[in-house]
Amino acid sequence: TWDLSSGSSSLQASGLKGRMGSTGSLADDTTKEVVLSIHGVHNVQRSPNESHYGMATDHTSNTEVPVTSARPARVTAGLHSVLSVRIYLHERGAPSSADRAVGQVSIPVQEVCDLCGGGIYQTWFFLEPPSDYGTLQPNQLGWRSQLSDKFKRALAGVSQQLHAPRICLTLLEATVDPDEWALSREARLAFFDTLLISHAEHLLIAHAYFEAARASASENRRRNAENSQSELVEIEELETELDLITEEANRRIEKGNESILDLKAQLQKTRDVELAQVWREHREAERRLSEMQAKNAEIVEMLAGVNDERHEGGAAAGEELEKLRKEVVVLTDQKAALGKMVPKDRGSVQEDGAAGSFRSLVRGAAVRALADIRAGGKPTDAGGDNGLLPDATEPLPRVRGVPHVHVQAAQRAMS
Repeated sequence: TWDLSSGSSSLQASGLKGRMGSTGSLADDTTKEVVLSIHGVHNVQRSPNESHYGMATDHTSNTEVPVTSARPARVTAGLHSVLSVRIYLHERGAPSSADRAVGQVSIPVQEVCDLCGGGIYQTWFFLEPPSDYGTLQPNQLGWRSQLSDKFKRALAGVSQQLHAPRICLTLLEATVDPDEWALSREARLAFFDTLLISHAEHLLIAHAYFEAARASASENRRRNAENSQSELVEIEELETELDLITEEANRRIEKGNESILDLKAQLQKTRDVELAQVWREHREAERRLSEMQAKNAEIVEMLAGVNDERHEGGAAAGEELEKLRKEVVVLTDQKAALGKMVPKDRGSVQEDGAAGSFRSLVRGAAVRALADIRAGGKPTDAGGDNGLLPDATEPLPRVRGVPHVHVQAAQRAMS
């Protein structure tokens, strides 16, 4: 394992600091122009429309130099210099005053030479939360040791916190070209530790990613196993429930089949027995209906004949009734005539006594009344009774409406 915070043992043992001054390293005490490049900023919360850039300073003036991936910053630094980079996010289309700072890192050149050799080459560092640079002033007590501790933590802790905000930097003398390091033995010796620190850090980061992936896979397997176990339990419960449902369904299906068979039997019985009986009753009802209709027609016809007979009989009865009324009128008149004639005859007998007895007078009156009846009501000229009484020598005719016993009594009176 590598401990990046303790530096390279080969660098400390071989005393390369004195020789790096002639090969373009930062180890000598002279002030030189250096180039600061940003290769990437990770794990910073940003929107798709935001891009990052940096502002670099050497703390010797109030000016800051912009630095991006495409435009490195050129500043002047010596062995005791401190270079700082603050990272900003700029939203496309927004004014620069709306840019927001998301982190910063401070690089002491002496600690770079102690830990990384002749410079920094594509090495990752933690991004601290943005703060005021006032704590980096040399007049503050212990500021150098605090700065050194922060730098070591920023270098060594990247592989331990993979998801923390970080930045990848390169810091080299302006005259150094990394593409020519393989051409010179002195360059290879001068920047060996620089490349070694960079590769070691990338190795640790890759190893940390693999460990995280392995742990995640293990956790996923454990969760999958737990899920599988819970799924197995759930599957068993579902299978048990399915068996119960299947059994209940089969029981209901059997019950339904029995009901269907019973209904089929009832339908067959209805079709064979009850339907035939219904048809017989239907035919019998139709026969009775035909007979009743025939009888009804006969009765209607009879009623029509009776009504006709009643009409005819009524006319005849009316004529007969009119005839009887006329006869009653005649008899009433005859009776009145008799009533008038009898007292008159009785008085004449008492007055003169010469004409005969009362009996002979009654007989004569009766004879005359019968004569009038036979003459149709026309009076006769016999003895002054106007023919109202019948002839005593002839039997009385039977008059309709007059009881025969009365006729016989009249005949006996006349005789």
